[in-house]
Amino acid sequence: MRDNWDRFVRERADLENFRKRTNREKEELLNYGNKSLIEEILPIVDNLERALGHAAEEGQSAVVEGIRMTHVMLVAALKKFGVTPLEAVGTTFDPAFHQAMAQVPTDELPANTVVEEFQKGYLLKQRLLRPAMVTVATPAK
Repeated sequence: MRDNWDRFVRERADLENFRKRTNREKEELLNYGNKSLIEEILPIVDNLERALGHAAEEGQSAVVEGIRMTHVMLVAALKKFGVTPLEAVGTTFDPAFHQAMAQVPTDELPANTVVEEFQKGYLLKQRLLRPAMVTVATPAK
């Protein structure tokens, strides 16, 4: 009789653990299931931003305005799914969110300050999706 009760209690605990795990996995899937799609879209955003950067140097045209509108719409769509850009320039270098591509000796900024951003980093619902590629300040010698 005692063995049956112990077996019942263990099975009940296993069932409860299974329910909790299933709920946690379902929540993860809902929050991060579109991660691979978003990772495919981010290079398109990068290229649109590069095109806008070069177009600003040459002046405005209808094509540039179309690119700007497309960029705004794409960024807004990503934001609806919880994608937000990381603010990197001027912040302290954090290896959890930044990937250092180069170092620049300078006295103008404190050491380990992000000086330039090569590629934006993004968060997906507060989880790192892609680190920002940055240049970091080092003390001048």
